[in-house]
Amino acid sequence: MQTTTFTSTISPTLITWLDAEARRAKRTRRDLLEEAIIAFKRSKMREGFLRAAKDKDIIETAEWGVDEYARMLGRV
Repeated sequence: MQTTTFTSTISPTLITWLDAEARRAKRTRRDLLEEAIIAFKRSKMREGFLRAAKDKDIIETAEWGVDEYARMLGRV
């Protein structure tokens, strides 16, 4: 995996907790931060999917797409 370096500031309380958690889990800060960011990203994606699941236009488009795909398979 390719990585990029970035610099940021964080509260002393949070960095102390992060260091202790990293030692306890025998993992690096980077590991824990990356895992947290990925989890945050997934939660945002999930929110988007939940919003889309309530959108009538998106549901109609998805249903049309499934029907069209089934028709295409029937032609093969």
